[in-house]
Amino acid sequence: MSEQIKLGIMAAPGFIALGVGINGIWGEPESKIHPFLENEAAGYLFLVVGGLLSFFALVKGAFLLKNKFL
Repeated sequence: MSEQIKLGIMAAPGFIALGVGINGIWGEPESKIHPFLENEAAGYLFLVVGGLLSFFALVKGAFLLKNKFL
């Protein structure tokens, strides 16, 4: 499996969690995704977890590119 596919699989849940977190914080008061997201703290949880997952995918991609071109 190529490294690009691995990074995409690693980054996708992070970006989905970011979207769910943003919807939970700034979306409609009655969440249409899940009743759990009516709590604003859940939105912040998804935002933080999604940000961390996306950041780790970005760092791993940077190290792979650095090793590939050096």
